[in-house]
Amino acid sequence: MKIGEWLKLAKKRIDALDAELILLAGLQDDLPAGVDRSYLVAHAEAEIAPKNCRELEEMLVRRASGEPLAYILGYREFYGRNFTVNSEVLVPRPETEGVVDLVLGRLNDVQGDLRILEIGTGSGCIAVTLALELAKMGFSDAEIVATDLSEEALVVARKNAQNLGAKVKFLQGDLLKNVPKGAKFDILVANLPYVDENWGWLDRKSLNFEPKMALYAPKQGLGAYERLLEQLVIKKVARTAVLEIDPCQRSEMRKMVQKYGFLVVREEEFGTVLEANW
Repeated sequence: MKIGEWLKLAKKRIDALDAELILLAGLQDDLPAGVDRSYLVAHAEAEIAPKNCRELEEMLVRRASGEPLAYILGYREFYGRNFTVNSEVLVPRPETEGVVDLVLGRLNDVQGDLRILEIGTGSGCIAVTLALELAKMGFSDAEIVATDLSEEALVVARKNAQNLGAKVKFLQGDLLKNVPKGAKFDILVANLPYVDENWGWLDRKSLNFEPKMALYAPKQGLGAYERLLEQLVIKKVARTAVLEIDPCQRSEMRKMVQKYGFLVVREEEFGTVLEANW
């Protein structure tokens, strides 16, 4: 089968862009390095080897079933860099890039050596990105610590840190449980599970492929954050916290954080910045 013929048939089953990206991935061993989708148009008459056709069909079936493209390709771009992902971690979302920006926007308040703690790192996209962006900004000695309950997720996060050359210390544990006693950080950042399973607008076909423990939380999606704030009040590891939430949760988040001695000092579409008043 020729490239043009395969694309025509594939685009009847899945999104056109997805089809082109899958074809590039499936043929990567047979294509010149660095080619993009324009190569497929220019070489529409080129033949696809039978073995590649079988592999491409498997990838097509996976995408047509709703599996995220990132899992099929094995990576997702985040903040201009490719991060390895698999079904042990959430697919990095564009809205999470805004959380990184919120953290970077708090640096004027930092005095002395910079220390940042991320809770629920998943693929490591936030921690690794912060480490690399801070190095570009002159904070080469910044200490970045990232935790996750899932050891399988930490395997992915460590791989991303190594592949991208980021200096991050990873800890396995539930929220603040294994953060060393007495440790202090300038900023805590977290993208914890915050999805309410009752939301009617969810794309369940796609979400069913992602780890449920990283997606869903009780108490209208804010249960994990409430547990984090409870631990934060006890350990007092940071007075500033940057959290990713859904816009529909802002009102409930404001009410909840006051109970634990925090004030909301900034809100963006998917990000909330808290400051402790203790």
